[in-house]
Amino acid sequence: MALGAPLAVALDSLWGNPQWAWLQLACSPCSLAPSASPLAYRKSPVPVTPGEHLSFRHVLGRVAPHGMGLALAA
Repeated sequence: MALGAPLAVALDSLWGNPQWAWLQLACSPCSLAPSASPLAYRKSPVPVTPGEHLSFRHVLGRVAPHGMGLALAA
């Protein structure tokens, strides 16, 4: 996940920015393409089940370890 920035710095130091601008232009449409959208549209909606609502603190406790892992990976 965090390989893009160091790779760009290495390419920039090797060839300079104008020489690998074609690679930037070739990769830009990939980030704009909605690649996961067809998969998301095929999924059926999740049914809402009545039950106990979790407090914000409890939800934060469940989400924080995964969020911190993603933040530290980048």
